[in-house]
Amino acid sequence: MSSPSDLPLETVARSPSIEEEDEDDEELEETLSERLWGLTEMFPESLRTAAGASMDLSICAAKKFYSFSRTALWIGTTSFMILVLPVVFETEKLQMEQQQQLQQRQILLGPSTGMSGPLPPLPGKA
Repeated sequence: MSSPSDLPLETVARSPSIEEEDEDDEELEETLSERLWGLTEMFPESLRTAAGASMDLSICAAKKFYSFSRTALWIGTTSFMILVLPVVFETEKLQMEQQQQLQQRQILLGPSTGMSGPLPPLPGKA
């Protein structure tokens, strides 16, 4: 039996790398898409055609839905801004004016008259 000291130095140093190279040669280098494409060969052609057609149909439907939703959102937003916001602003402006009138009435006539309507008639004078 020969010991590692009897073998030439180059043989001892190269033996692990040679085994690694053999293992690398056995493994095929392919991408994930190539592997998936290779797996399609195990299904019948009719199933592959139907799957491709359904995929194309779903992509087309998703694109149309996206386009429709963008258009609908644009129309809804602009319509809201043109039709509803002016009404909201005018209502807010009217409420602010009423609040200011109420504050002026409270300052001039006192805090109790600010909440009530017109002054009641004095008793005895009619």
